[in-house]
Amino acid sequence: MQKTLWINAVMISGLLLAGGCASVNTVERSEPRANPNYVDVSHFETDPSLNQELDLLGVNEATLPDGTLKIQAEVYNHTRHRVRFKWMVEWMDESGMIIATPTKVWKQVTLNGRETINLNAVAPSTRAVDFRIQMKESEY
Repeated sequence: MQKTLWINAVMISGLLLAGGCASVNTVERSEPRANPNYVDVSHFETDPSLNQELDLLGVNEATLPDGTLKIQAEVYNHTRHRVRFKWMVEWMDESGMIIATPTKVWKQVTLNGRETINLNAVAPSTRAVDFRIQMKESEY
């Protein structure tokens, strides 16, 4: 009896672990109605090891009704394993000076293999006219 319980526990654990490795299925319109405003990206700063794992698919930019800038970066993990990284956005004014803000912190992300994520950020003020996205490998 105890051997049967142990075998069942091992089988259930295996099924749970296998379920964590599943890919993500997505569905979207065949003819999208959205009209994104993609930004030409000349430089995307990442940790050198992340360059081997992540691809920047695009950066969409919008202006909110109050004039504040909002961005959305679409990042794809082209490996089969989980990648943990941190990201941050620096906002610049029209003189190219970085706008100091208490919300300028590294945000932790875990991205499964072959998964895409959208990183969203809103400028701290209407003075922001440009941005820089930075990414680095997470220590844990």
